[in-house]
Amino acid sequence: MDEAQSHRQIQNELFTIKYQDKSNLIEKRHKPSIDDASNIESKQRQASIERFRSFLNTHPPHPQYTPDSLYRLGMLLLEEQDADYVKRVEEYNKRVSSISDEIDIPFPQRDHREVSAIFTQLIKDWPAYRELDAALYARGYSYLEMGEEQLALRDFKSIIKRFPNSDYQIEVWNLIGELHFDFAELSEAINAYKEAIKDKESKYYASAYYKLAWTYYRNDQFEEAVEAFKALISYSDQNVASGKKGFELRNEALQYLAISLNEDDWDDDGITDLNAGFKRVARYLSSQEGYQAELLDKLVNIFFDNTKYEESIQTALYLFRTHPHYRRNPEIHSKIITAYERIAQPEKAFDERDNFTNVYVINGPWYASNHKDQEALDKARGLMKDSLLQAGTYHHERAQSFRGRAEESEGEDQAVLSREARSSYYKAALSYQRYLERYRKDDNTYELLYLYADALYYSEEYQRAFKQYLLVRDSKLGDEHQEESAFSAVLAHVEILKKAIAKGDLQAKQSLVEEERGGKTEVNNEPSDEEGYEPKRVTPESIPTLAQQAIDIREDYLKLGLNNEEDPYRVAVLKYKVGEIYMDYLNYEPGRKKLIEVIEQHPKSPVAVNAANLLIESYRLERDWIAMAQWAEKIAQAGLGDEMVAQAKIWKVGALFKTAKALFDKKQYKDAAKEYITLVDQNPDNEFAAAALNNGAVAFEKARMYDSAMRTYERIFNQFPGSEFSENALFRVAYNAERFYDYNRAVKTFVQLAKRYPNGENAADAAYNAARLLEQTQDYKAAAKAYQDYAKRFSDKDNAAEVFFATSKCYEKLGDWRKQIKIYNRFIKNYGDDPKQNDRVIIALAKSVSIYKKHGRSRQITKARKRLINNFEAREMKPGSYVSRFPAEASFEMIEVRFQAFKRLKIKGNMKQQGKIITKMKGEVAGLTEDYSNLLKYKSLDWNIAALYRIGLLRQIFAAGLYELPIPAGLSIEEEDIYTTQIEEIAIPIEDEAVLRFEAAFKKAREFRISNEWTKKILLSLNKYKPAEYPTFKDEKRLETPSSRSNTGFILPKEAVNSSPEEEEVKEQTNSKSTEDRAVKVGKRELKKPQASNSNANQGDTNGTKKSQANHSAPSNEIEAVEALDEVKASEASTNNQNQIPNDTQIEDIEEME
Repeated sequence: MDEAQSHRQIQNELFTIKYQDKSNLIEKRHKPSIDDASNIESKQRQASIERFRSFLNTHPPHPQYTPDSLYRLGMLLLEEQDADYVKRVEEYNKRVSSISDEIDIPFPQRDHREVSAIFTQLIKDWPAYRELDAALYARGYSYLEMGEEQLALRDFKSIIKRFPNSDYQIEVWNLIGELHFDFAELSEAINAYKEAIKDKESKYYASAYYKLAWTYYRNDQFEEAVEAFKALISYSDQNVASGKKGFELRNEALQYLAISLNEDDWDDDGITDLNAGFKRVARYLSSQEGYQAELLDKLVNIFFDNTKYEESIQTALYLFRTHPHYRRNPEIHSKIITAYERIAQPEKAFDERDNFTNVYVINGPWYASNHKDQEALDKARGLMKDSLLQAGTYHHERAQSFRGRAEESEGEDQAVLSREARSSYYKAALSYQRYLERYRKDDNTYELLYLYADALYYSEEYQRAFKQYLLVRDSKLGDEHQEESAFSAVLAHVEILKKAIAKGDLQAKQSLVEEERGGKTEVNNEPSDEEGYEPKRVTPESIPTLAQQAIDIREDYLKLGLNNEEDPYRVAVLKYKVGEIYMDYLNYEPGRKKLIEVIEQHPKSPVAVNAANLLIESYRLERDWIAMAQWAEKIAQAGLGDEMVAQAKIWKVGALFKTAKALFDKKQYKDAAKEYITLVDQNPDNEFAAAALNNGAVAFEKARMYDSAMRTYERIFNQFPGSEFSENALFRVAYNAERFYDYNRAVKTFVQLAKRYPNGENAADAAYNAARLLEQTQDYKAAAKAYQDYAKRFSDKDNAAEVFFATSKCYEKLGDWRKQIKIYNRFIKNYGDDPKQNDRVIIALAKSVSIYKKHGRSRQITKARKRLINNFEAREMKPGSYVSRFPAEASFEMIEVRFQAFKRLKIKGNMKQQGKIITKMKGEVAGLTEDYSNLLKYKSLDWNIAALYRIGLLRQIFAAGLYELPIPAGLSIEEEDIYTTQIEEIAIPIEDEAVLRFEAAFKKAREFRISNEWTKKILLSLNKYKPAEYPTFKDEKRLETPSSRSNTGFILPKEAVNSSPEEEEVKEQTNSKSTEDRAVKVGKRELKKPQASNSNANQGDTNGTKKSQANHSAPSNEIEAVEALDEVKASEASTNNQNQIPNDTQIEDIEEME
């Protein structure tokens, strides 16, 4: 209530301020003429009031004039009192402004009692008056101004109810909403405001929509509040776009929209919503909203002010993506940099500082969009200089750190660190560049120029780095970095060459792609058929511009006379590279000059050997044997000698290998394979021939030329049987044969491999695959033998037992159950001691039981079940596991023998005989209950439920037997009644316990989501006793016949009825005494009968004794018929009751079911 009043007060103050400003302006301009007009209007109004009063006092009531006069009098008085109230407020304001604050002057109050009385008279006496809605409105307004809100609300609601077409409808709905809002009756206020906004053309539309949105917010209906604020803002913006006036509280609506989205707990559960924060903001944003940037701006600040820095950052980043040109973006960007710092993420803070320097550059898109907004531009410039320098320094230091760590790492770590270093260098370079563009005349320009070049190089911007290094090298601002820049320009150019080669703009040459400091350069001494003694002059090639540039940049370094103390061989390396480039383009004369210079002037340098290699190679290609011999002798004297000639053949083979490998790496597999095959064809005795064939076969496989691959693999184990690749080659032939469905060849090859390489690493796989393929091709007999051979031969393998067990499947598919049994027995004998095979042992024993059952081997069945149970126990296997169902089932079936015997027990004979049978049945119930309870230890869900059902059924059968006891002959009616009562007192607790057992079983079934034949039987049994609690959804079709019940209305499951025709005949004769001669009263048991239809129930109430006797004599075959119907019904009920017992019998780990 207080919050509502506060909001209304704030709203009124806003309107008042705007009204006062406008009023003051108008008053200043037009006050004299307004005062004169107001005085004249007041005098005329007072005169009219007196005339209407006089008319009403002097004239009798008239159906037209009297109500019109009352209406006009009330309206004039209301106007007069409003005008008087305005004057009193003006006087109050003057007095307040002229006296001390300590003097308390009461604020003027409205008094519309006379007005309300006149309109009350009109409404009461003239209910059919045509302007009655206006009268109600005027009276309601009067009440409202006097603070009688409830009376005002009554009149406003009366207008709504009685005058649905009144012109006051919208205004009144708005006032009703205001009143309910003030009363904190927010739901009623919402309904009223909804009605008030139905007319978009109404002058109350915008303010009512605003109040509706705000009421949603107050009522914690944040989603509705958001949508309402959005709609209102859009409405205001549409009006402005069409030349109309916008909503005065649009900015407040935008603010409250942001506040609503900031709320964390929309569902009011005391926990922050999962989709709170920016997730919620993103959900309610769309590209259709013209005010989106303003809203995001407010949200950034709200999140920030509420220390939700991550949300503030996310919102700001979204704003930058969707509204990159928003005028306040620089200020917001600065705020999220601060936010990152406050959440201790300096790296991200610097990243955003980088973004700042990238986004708000001069002539950039943001700058262009805001070039007329000088205030925004000034704020952006003020932050730029510091950001650029800090960003450059930070990223450069960070990049150096990453690069240092990368040099000390290897593998994936090195790759990751290198990427991080490149990224940081690039950011540093960008910052340096922008700083230099703006502040070129700073004292640190020379240093920054070098740092800029360095950052460009390590960010792999080699072309720009190259130019920048040259600029530093030749700079007049200093020479501190001259040597570093000159050499770095060489390194940058090396990378430029690599890129040009990769793009195909420059043909690759060895001298252009190798690192600046290389190791030994391999010489290609490939022999040729044309090789002879006659010299052959080599024609020099034209040197491309980039290659010539590589030469010139090194020559410039040498001409400047530069050197590096930390790298004393730098000059030698540069000379060698100049000579190497010349040699690659067959420009032997200048090339040899540089190479000889390296050999003679820098003999200790690491490139001197490479220079010698290239020099001899040039003479070999020109067949200048004399010069070659001369230089070989000089090199020999230098310790590099004649071994170059001896290595010629090796180099050739190595070159072919490298050529093929390069093709392979480029995924040109077909060409690579041909190269490998050519190498072997040309050098069949080479030590690498087998390896080359293997590589060629692999390349053929990669090229999907599987036939060629198999032929190549066959060459390996035919030509090089002792090779390390031979075994794998044979395996690949078999593998590819299987892959293309040539199973005969695959089997044959797998067998060949296993025989040829019995100790090879693929021998076991080959043997197994051969057996598997035999089974796959339905040669089950051969497969069975192959599986057994594998298990025997590779008994040390982890899968030996599993493979041997697979033999049983082959005999099963052959239908040879005797051999299947033998395999199971052999498996248990051979592998039964291994705990890892426990599950397979139990499965083998369970399968044996199934086989014996299928083939009617009754003697073996019992033994097999006991063996199964004993093995499970002896192996201490885990209850509730998958295989625990097998001993559970075996135990259950063994108990069933006793259960069936129990079912056949009938209580008959004289009293003494009956007593003995009852005692026996009682003992059997206890014994069988114990047996079934012991079965629960296996924790097999299905069989546990079956056992629990049987425990209940034992009691149900026992109770049924008691109910069906024949009444001994010779008893009086009273004695019969006593006898029946005593029997019931014994049977009822037993039957009640049966129900409890059924309910416990049903509860467990539901708990573990089990649905099977046993749960159907349980549900059926419970439905007989408690149909309302345990419906089968077919109760309306239940068959009600005397023959389906015992003498007390008890219904047995079908399986509990097992009487022979002879027994039924004796039973019928025993109970053939006329029921009319014996009026047997049904005792407590009558109260536990299943519910029947109303007609049957009434009949049971009036003829209970007669019906009981009739049921008592029901023949067994009729009971079986009824129970058969119930079985069908139970099945249907189970189908329709899946929600009660979901089907999930695969749970292996369960609780103890007691």
